[in-house]
Amino acid sequence: MDNEKIERQIAFIIDQQAKFSVDIAKLEEGLDRIARNIDNNAQQIEHNSQNIDRNTRNIESNTQHILKLTDALVTLTNFAQKHEGEIAELRKQTKETDERLSALINVVENSIGRKN
Repeated sequence: MDNEKIERQIAFIIDQQAKFSVDIAKLEEGLDRIARNIDNNAQQIEHNSQNIDRNTRNIESNTQHILKLTDALVTLTNFAQKHEGEIAELRKQTKETDERLSALINVVENSIGRKN
């Protein structure tokens, strides 16, 4: 091999080495960017996990409140139905009392009317 050919081969090797160095630097930058994204994603996942845990506790608490409110509503509905029955019975008794009172008033008026 002559010197010129060796120098061209050395220049080619140096050029390839430089290109490889640039490519490796780009790959390292990409890997650094990916590593940062992974760290950011891990932090976001942790944050989301904490939010999910908090929301789960809130849902459980709200469910307990809803169950208590449902029980209270059922109790109130039962009381309302009981009172509706009692009110209907009182209306019936009042009507009967009114009828008897009217009959008594008629008897008294008739008695007073006969005496006059």
